[in-house]
Amino acid sequence: MLHGFSAKRITRRLVGCGVALVILGLGGEGSAQENVRVLLQRMDRLERDMGAVQRQIHRGGVSDSVSFGGGDPEGDTAARLQQRLIDMEGVISNLTGQTEEVRFELGQLRGRLEKLITDVDFRLTELERSGKNTSSPGSSGAGETTAPVAPGLPPGHRTDREAIAVFGKPTGQKEPIGEPAQASSPKRGGESSSRGTPKEQYDQSVALLNQNDFAAAEQALLAFLEAHPEDPLAGNAQYWLGEAHYARGDFRQAAVAFAKGYQKYAKSSKAPANLLKLGLSLARLKRVQDACTAFNRLAVEFPNGSGDVKQRANHEKKNLGCK
Repeated sequence: MLHGFSAKRITRRLVGCGVALVILGLGGEGSAQENVRVLLQRMDRLERDMGAVQRQIHRGGVSDSVSFGGGDPEGDTAARLQQRLIDMEGVISNLTGQTEEVRFELGQLRGRLEKLITDVDFRLTELERSGKNTSSPGSSGAGETTAPVAPGLPPGHRTDREAIAVFGKPTGQKEPIGEPAQASSPKRGGESSSRGTPKEQYDQSVALLNQNDFAAAEQALLAFLEAHPEDPLAGNAQYWLGEAHYARGDFRQAAVAFAKGYQKYAKSSKAPANLLKLGLSLARLKRVQDACTAFNRLAVEFPNGSGDVKQRANHEKKNLGCK
């Protein structure tokens, strides 16, 4: 029932990622250490929750089989046990979603570390080259170049002057007309993910996302949503599509994806996260009032949502001065 997840496996993965996280914390970015601290706290909570669920299943396994096998004559006992199993399945589903989010954030942290190393190496090479040029006579103009841009860094997002109709749109309405998404050209993600079961296609798409191959992940997720719009994993896929756009700095397309996820998959476990990231995307687009509306709706519609989601929303509301 736990689909192979266990506290021991998570612990091993935490140890494997620890070195990258520590190095990133020393990378020079002011917010990196805070991000790592929060992420490690989430991992600790996730590990404890998974262990608790495993212990609960182990304790209740025998009694469940007896009650459903007809050994217990009281129907209310069987009903309580059945409800308990349903509740536990819901907990496991939520923990699985949190595990995916942790993996995604770890992938982003690893990507930032790789970009930082590439940036440092690139700039050192430029300094060495500049030093050689200035040391040789008659080469004063040879070393004059524009400020280098480290390879692999995402381009600055473009200012979008068009309004994004976030709330009140019909479920099937198309995305706003404007600049096409940056991921329109790669096709290998969609082609590779068109094979296998829906679960296998979804896992392939998320794997591309964890590898920071956001262009291929976008295509794979779009292909999955087109082929399986009513699949139980469609809500998750819609959310990760928004995350792929957001990670590439395409906040306009990210807002569209998160808004669609909030509207079309309102009962998905990702619905609160969709509202949160919708607000973050709108804030990056300087749509402060709409961002505040999204954060306020999150508090009203999902009062029992994830503590991390509510904490992040409250933090952003404070930064934006939302009322």
